[in-house]
Amino acid sequence: MVLANASNSADPAEAMPTAMVFDYAVLAIDPAKGLEPTTQQWFADSAGAVNTTVLIGDQNTLNTALAQKIGTAVSGPEGWTPSSLMYPS
Repeated sequence: MVLANASNSADPAEAMPTAMVFDYAVLAIDPAKGLEPTTQQWFADSAGAVNTTVLIGDQNTLNTALAQKIGTAVSGPEGWTPSSLMYPS
């Protein structure tokens, strides 16, 4: 899946081509709000289909704390490792 910073309009636009190349879903997240309960549930429900998460946005905005929450939410029974997250340069 490709996650984009919803508070910066350029990030979701940048996420679309990346998602198309890899045939990933795109989800825009507002980092100021964090992961809302419905988003966390979506991650949990989608865990079996997620093996790579690409974060599009400033690493200070989509930071390690948010990445940890995302990784934990999609980890499912196999667990989470930092190598499951990528920040494209």
